[in-house]
Formats: sequence, structure tokens, C-alpha cells
Amino acid sequence: MARLPTPGQDNGTWGNILNDFLQVSHNADGTLQSSAITTAGGYSKPSGGIPESDLDSATQTTIDSVASKYTKPAGGIPKTDLSSAVQTSLSAADNSLQSGAAAGGDLSGTYPNPGVAKINGVTISGTPSNGKIIIATTSTAAQWSSAPSAPVTSVFTRTGAVIAQSGDYTAAQVGALASTSDLSSIATANPTAANVAMNSKKITGLANGTAATDAAAFGQLPTPVPLRSTWWYPMDGGGGNRTMTYQLLWVFPFDCQKQVTLSSIGCNVKTAGTAGSTIRLGIFSSDGAGLAGNVLLDAGTVAGDTTGVKTVSINQVVAPDRIWLGAVWQGTNSTAPILQAYAHAAQFVGWNSFYQFPSIVGYQYTGITGALSSLTGVTPNVENNNVAAVQFQIQ
Repeated sequence: MARLPTPGQDNGTWGNILNDFLQVSHNADGTLQSSAITTAGGYSKPSGGIPESDLDSATQTTIDSVASKYTKPAGGIPKTDLSSAVQTSLSAADNSLQSGAAAGGDLSGTYPNPGVAKINGVTISGTPSNGKIIIATTSTAAQWSSAPSAPVTSVFTRTGAVIAQSGDYTAAQVGALASTSDLSSIATANPTAANVAMNSKKITGLANGTAATDAAAFGQLPTPVPLRSTWWYPMDGGGGNRTMTYQLLWVFPFDCQKQVTLSSIGCNVKTAGTAGSTIRLGIFSSDGAGLAGNVLLDAGTVAGDTTGVKTVSINQVVAPDRIWLGAVWQGTNSTAPILQAYAHAAQFVGWNSFYQFPSIVGYQYTGITGALSSLTGVTPNVENNNVAAVQFQIQ
């Protein structure tokens, strides 16, 4: 049995003993013998490689699993081998715009740089240039054209879809009617009632088309009473005095038959009141029911503590209609001032029975403590004698 030499013994033979020991597992060239590795429990790789059967079971299972995986075909992966999501994305890409593809619809040429040939299916012709606009020539065609020299931006100061309405044209813009038959067209488009209102007046039985009916209608127009420039109105039929009552407003009517501009308003203080007394003057419109209505003018106050004519410069336009002139004592409440009065006003208010005398010449409104306010709907007291006189001057 091969062994290693024993130190201190085996003199003259130890070399042979050692060689016998080494030759058990070594070749003559010093390499290990394969049988020696196997005998020792080691593995010697076969010259053809390690067969799968030499591997442990877990490794063999893994190798078998890998062997069953997908093998890329030589010609590449076909679309059918991909997941459904990837196939859908590829189909969408196939249907997307491709460079060089022909454009359709309102576009012409090819992608990625098509041209605009139509707008909403309408063919556009011509060549665009600075300042040109697209103008339709038919319902299916349009062309590039020069813009009008003065394009319209608004009509009657309105924009968008503008429809002419009353007041858009002046008589001068409309011009003369081509014929009297045009009057019939106007009457048809603008039918009126049998009675045509003119403020508080009416033209009755108005008919178009005959000289007789037109003359009858126009014969009903009132002739304005002339009001002279710089003159004072109204004119009294008789004089009197009115001792003022504190914060009591007297008003009386005046029928103005044409439009005028008033330049002054005033009253005449015959007897002065206590120092600090003032007289507030004003003009009211008619409420349409026979009484004073809204304030046309609050002219402010004049001195009531000195005598004489007291005036205020104004600039008030008055339309043809009934107006109401008024005066009220304000300021210091002690000795009342006395104003010149109208014993009989220029226009009587009237009475509700035959030949009643004296008739109503004005009305009284109580509690006027400061600036004038609308009298519409306020019930007044009747004044039938010596209403405080207020006059105005025509410009």
C-alpha cells in the first residue's frame, strides 16, 4: 500500500516510497488522474461539455423552463405574436397621417405641408396678398379680393346685425317722397287710431287721401299765442296781495302753447317779512290729471325780508303744455312777508258746477320745508283768490 516516507527511516528507499505514493493519483507529467478526482468524489468535465443529466434537479428544471421560452424568428417578430394592446397601437399608427399622404376635405396637396383649398366646402380662388379679404361670389365659391376703400364698421352707431329703427333717419336724409302714393305706404306701415294725440290736444276724424278731410283735420290745430322775447308772463287780470303762510306752497297754472326758453323767474315782495325770511320759487309739470306733477325747476330762494321785485336768472326749456308756477315762504318763521298776488289767474283751473264764482285759481301744498319735490299724487287744498304771483321772462 502506497505511503509517505517515514522521517529518520527508509534511508536509501524514501524516494521510491514517495514516487509510489504520488503515482496513485498523478500522471507521470504531474497532472491529476481523472480516476483520482472521481475516487475523491470530484467532478471531471467531459470533453463534450457538461450534460444536463449531470446537473442538479433544480438547475435542470430552470434550463427546461428557459428552453420553453419565445424564440425570435429569423425574419423578425410578427405582429400576431405581440400583445393585443401593442397590436392596437400599431394599427392606430398605420392609420395616422403619413408624410407624403394626400390631404382631403378643405385641404389640398400632401402632408406634412398641405394647402387650404376650401372653407367649409366653399372653394377659394385667387391669390392672397396684403389687405385682401375673402368675398363669396356664390353659395359654393369665393375669392381673394381687395377690401372696400371704406369698410363699414357700424350702422347708426350700432354693430352686429343692425335693423333700422325709428329715429335712425332725419327728414333731410329721407328726402322728398317720390310720389303722394308713398304716403299710403307709410300709413299702412304705421297705422294710427282715428284720433291722433298731440299732447293734451287731439285731431279728430283724421283720414288720409282727400283734400277735404286733410283740411278739416289741420283746421283743428291750435294757433299758438305769441310769447314775446324779454316779456314777462303771465299777465294778471287784476291785482291783489297774498300774506304768505310758512312752508305753504301756492301754485297756479299757465298754458304754454309753444316751446320757449325761460331766462328769469321772480316775484314782488310788497311787505318784508322778518329778517331771514326767504321765498322759494319753482316750476312744475302737469300730472295729466289737472294738477301739478314733477318738478321742472327749483329756482332756489330770493330774499323775503326786503321789499321789491326779486328775480333769479334761469335757463329752462318749456314744452308746449300746461305748467304750474309756485312760491313758498321759508327761512325765518315770524312776521310773514306779503307778495303781490293774482286775484284772477291768467288761466282758471275751473270748477265742477256751472258759473261758480270765484273759480279755482290755484292750489296749496303744505309742509314744503326745503327743496321742491314732485307733487304727483299729493292732494292739495283749493285756492280761489289771490294766489301768490310768480312770473317768468321769455329769453
